[in-house]
Amino acid sequence: MEDAPLEKQKKATVSSLKEESFSKEQNEKILNYNRSLRTIDQTYASVQPLQDVLVRVFLIEPEVTESGFIVPHKEILPVPTNLGVGQYAEAESPFPYSKKAIVISVPQDFTKLKQGDIVYLSGNPVEAKIIGSAQNAYFKVKNEFFMSDTIKNTPLDINSPHYGYLMVSPYDIKAKLPNE
Repeated sequence: MEDAPLEKQKKATVSSLKEESFSKEQNEKILNYNRSLRTIDQTYASVQPLQDVLVRVFLIEPEVTESGFIVPHKEILPVPTNLGVGQYAEAESPFPYSKKAIVISVPQDFTKLKQGDIVYLSGNPVEAKIIGSAQNAYFKVKNEFFMSDTIKNTPLDINSPHYGYLMVSPYDIKAKLPNE
């Protein structure tokens, strides 16, 4: 039986999103990234936001089963179609962003948070979306922020010094967490 048009669109979109094969090395990159977040890059610390807060998000660590199999984080994403948004698909995102983040820089007169504070974000700023459809689909994070004249798109490499930064509204910060 042939797939319905919506199912064909969903399969084409999901298949065009690059599936990463998770390995121990990729898992180690995520662990190292999360451990190193408290070392703040002075290039980003020097940014003076006018009304939003610059944060760098922690990553969701892949689940490691008892047998050592690494299960990467997958996102449930809406699949765009020619008629709007179709059903939802599960896909491996290059942005396994957690809702936990570290504050990098705040507006000058903002006193509720300071550099180095750990915060809990609403789901909106960390949510990856699929842009485009079929063979032209790619992931995009709405609140992405990076400082580079040579990079045109959000860095996908966890080791990039520009990876994981978001400029979020203070209203998207739900809580200040205790520093660990």
